[in-house]
This record gives sequence, C-alpha cells and structure tokens, in this order.
Amino acid sequence: MNFSKLIQKILPSLKTEREQNYIEEKTEKVGIIIDNYNIWKSIETANRENLITGKLDYKKTLNYFRFSGQITYSKIYITVSDEKEHLNGFIGFLESLGMDVVKKVAKYIKTDEGNIFSKSNLDVELAVDITEYLKGNHLDRIVLFSGDSDFIYLLKTLHSKGIKIDIVSTDKSLAHDLKEEADRVFHLEDREVWDNIKR
Repeated sequence: MNFSKLIQKILPSLKTEREQNYIEEKTEKVGIIIDNYNIWKSIETANRENLITGKLDYKKTLNYFRFSGQITYSKIYITVSDEKEHLNGFIGFLESLGMDVVKKVAKYIKTDEGNIFSKSNLDVELAVDITEYLKGNHLDRIVLFSGDSDFIYLLKTLHSKGIKIDIVSTDKSLAHDLKEEADRVFHLEDREVWDNIKR
C-alpha cells in the first residue's frame, strides 16, 4: 500500500474518533449555576484593573456553554438591596432565557465603629437547591460561576457522585482549593472565553 492510500485509510478513523468524543460530550446533561454577586464583583474588579472590558452577557453565556451538552438545570442567585428594588425587567429577561431566579434581600450591618456594610449570602440556598434536584434527576456536568471557597465541600460531594465540575471565574477571584476541585476552569481573562460571553 502506498503512502497516500495509507493516509486515506487512517484519516477516517481519526475523524470518527474526534466526532465520537464530540457526540459524547454533547449528550451530557449540564447544570448552569451562577452566583451572580460573586461573579459580578470579580468582573468589576477585573475591569477596574484593565484585565477585561465589558459585562457578562447572560444569553451569550448560555449559548457558549451549550457546547458542553444539553442544559437541563440553570439557576442564578442574585442579591437585591430591598424588596422594592426594580428588577422585574432583569428577572423577566433571565426567566425568558429559561433560567430560574433566586433572589435575596441584603442585610445591612452596623459595626461598633459606625461603619455600615451589606451582607447577603446565597451559598446555602444554592447548595440545597442543587442537592435536592439531584435526588430525582441526573446531571453529568455542572458549570459553576463563582470563585468562592465556600463551595469546596459542595463540589467534593458532587464529585463523589461522578459529576464533572467546571468553574468560571477570574483568576484573581478564584480560590486555590476550589480550582483544585475543578475538572475544567474557564478564566474570564482568557480572551477566547470572555469575547464569547461579554457584552
């Protein structure tokens, strides 16, 4: 057999292998979880430090991560300053994309020095929601938008169930221990990632 015929024989098998890997990934059931306050602060800091420009485009984000498979679970956790905050348009937009929205009113705490800071943590709600969902449903992969180290135990638990973990965050905001628990990390400073999900 001459060289050209040998190449013609090998190439189809290589193509089939690549296509098979793509098909296997596309058949995965994927969950998208966005810790909106964490990812918003990370992006704000990265903009201020001229590492990236722009804001997160939620529609483009969902489209971008559909390469991972069929999105069967998508939730975003947002903080509001008070119950009267006008977020109906924003929430309606997110829901139109097929996302479930969980919101929580921030608490304002005054220190002994008289300083006031806001506190709103949706980590417990996020962990409970995905744990309850998995009692009756299956996911192959979860894409978590957060760099918060508070999620390490949750990710270890998900890994123990055979679920693959992707993390989306800026490099500076991503906790080292959380990164160690991920199968894949998407750094927002990476132009190939950010240019596809920003507005």
